[in-house]
Amino acid sequence: MKKQSTLHQPARIHAVKTLDGFNVELVFTDGLIKTVNLKKYLRGPAFKQIRSDPEYFRQVFIDPIGETIAWPNTADIDADVLRYDLTPSWMEKQEHHKQTRKNGADESKKESLQAKRIYLYPRQVKKLEKINANLSAAVRQVIDTL
Repeated sequence: MKKQSTLHQPARIHAVKTLDGFNVELVFTDGLIKTVNLKKYLRGPAFKQIRSDPEYFRQVFIDPIGETIAWPNTADIDADVLRYDLTPSWMEKQEHHKQTRKNGADESKKESLQAKRIYLYPRQVKKLEKINANLSAAVRQVIDTL
C-alpha cells in the first residue's frame, strides 16, 4: 500500500456531494470532510459508464451496507482507500505485475549469460589473454562490459 496508517478505525462515509469533473466532497462518520478526485480510481469495465457519462457519475450514492460510495451498476470504491489515501488493490496488482515482469527480464538476462560453450579463433584467444591470463575470467570481463 502506498501509505499505511497504524491501527485506524475502518472508514465510513456519511455523505457525498459531486463537484466539477471527477471530484467529490466526502463527509466521513468521524467528521472529516475531504475533497477527492476519483479519476485515478475509476479503472476497469465496472467504471466504464461512470468515466464516460457525467450524468451517471453524478448518480453516486452512499451504500448503506458498506458505508462507501457506489453507483447504480454496483461499482464502488473502498472507503478506507479514500479516507487514508491507500493504494487500490487493482493498482497494487498492476505494480506487482510490472515488478514481476522486470524481475523476469533480469532473470532471462542472467540466464543468457549462463555458462555457454563458445568457440574462439587463436587471435581472439590472444586478445583475451591480454585482458586477463585466465581465459574464462577474460570472457566474463568482456561480457560484463556489454
